[in-house]
Amino acid sequence: MKDFLLFAKEHGGYTFEQTLDLFLVEVGGRVGTKPWQLQQASDAIRVYRYQFRGAKDDGRWRRRYPEWRPE
Repeated sequence: MKDFLLFAKEHGGYTFEQTLDLFLVEVGGRVGTKPWQLQQASDAIRVYRYQFRGAKDDGRWRRRYPEWRPE
């Protein structure tokens, strides 16, 4: 999470989803990064944003995880 927050601070002017996509491209380019690690990072960042920070979901999360319901 810390790496993403620092990345986002350095790459202002993008939407959350654009910033996340750019971050995942950068992380994915690192030697030894596995696809499951990118997926896990993406999921963790979205959980942090939408559940713990209370940001409104733009619909991507619900489309990807239709069974998930906020408490």
